[in-house]
Amino acid sequence: MLNWEFDESKKMIFLHGRIDAQTSVLLEKELNNNIIKGHRQILINCSDIDYISSAGLRVFISIQKHLKQISGKIVICSPSEHVTEVFKISAFDKLFDIVFDNETITPQIIQKQDIRKQKVLNGIPFEYLTNEPSIGNWSALVSKKNLITEFYDHSDAYTINAEQIRFGCGLSAPGNSFEDCKNFIGESLVVDGNYFYYPAIKNAAVDFILEKESGSHMTYQFLSGFMFNGEPSYKISFGMTESSRSLSDIIKGIGELVDRNLYGIIGVLESAGIWGMNFKKSPIVENFPKSGSMQDKDSFYEFMDFPIEAGSKDHIIVILGLAYKEKNLLSEECKSLFPEESKCHIHGVIMEKGPVSRNIDDFQREIDRIFTELNPLKVQHLLQKSQFKGGLIGVILLD
Repeated sequence: MLNWEFDESKKMIFLHGRIDAQTSVLLEKELNNNIIKGHRQILINCSDIDYISSAGLRVFISIQKHLKQISGKIVICSPSEHVTEVFKISAFDKLFDIVFDNETITPQIIQKQDIRKQKVLNGIPFEYLTNEPSIGNWSALVSKKNLITEFYDHSDAYTINAEQIRFGCGLSAPGNSFEDCKNFIGESLVVDGNYFYYPAIKNAAVDFILEKESGSHMTYQFLSGFMFNGEPSYKISFGMTESSRSLSDIIKGIGELVDRNLYGIIGVLESAGIWGMNFKKSPIVENFPKSGSMQDKDSFYEFMDFPIEAGSKDHIIVILGLAYKEKNLLSEECKSLFPEESKCHIHGVIMEKGPVSRNIDDFQREIDRIFTELNPLKVQHLLQKSQFKGGLIGVILLD
């Protein structure tokens, strides 16, 4: 039998009993729950463990591998004589940090991280690094048409070579011409030259072209959206273990930190419930609704996948978009990029379930890991009430 309890003051799990084939399954589930809650350094007190089998050791190895991907680790605290002997015999004492004096442990000692700048902004605890400010450029890919009463045709298409776009999002599809791909155009985004799009067809699946596979010949047809370039002037980490905050709250907090009115956002975040929308049918003139307007309820739901409740909880979401602080300081062209009454225009790739590192130094590595190791499930325009538990964000200041 195995029991455990979590000491909030010490951020430590205390185990009591036996770790064997029967109890190791439950222990693995409990440790994974701690990762989902946002814990990256898991302190496990083994002073009251009188037996551990190979099945139990495999659980520690499995969780350790999982945590290492996101710059975390297990620390074994005050192991009993039996646990110490088993760890030495199996050479596990070389794989784990083991602390014998329980009283000397603090989260700061265990993490061994550099001190970062910290601020609580809009109620969210941010840890952040700043680089010398670098101002990037942006371009609009905007048709003058109103999607409520008009749909797109070939005259609205922007042909963008893959090498031209580093960051961006909008309605698009890969193809050499509008005619090649007009029936597949849907929500898309580009992060570091990696292109993801969700075609507006039945039984859709995310298609993607990684930057190293795109080549100079690849082109995308955009009907609306924007693109930008530059390097992050801010890298931000945040996380909560028992709560979440909305996209709107996060954007407002970032706005309090940055000193530029317009900025681009790239992030890898853990979802606590996504509110997103996407086209189910390509918004081209051939598909224009018979009612003559998207405002008609039947026409709206014929074309749009619109949520009635939050989804994709505990999934990794890669986000990209633009945000601003003061609307009156934007050009008219820039204002047209934002939904009414919204201070951001964000798209997201919904990936598989999993945790995200909260170590700022892992920002680029996490993007690369997620794109190469995980499967994309959907691309959506994110609504501001979408909820997130934590993650990493890069901010590019824009002209």
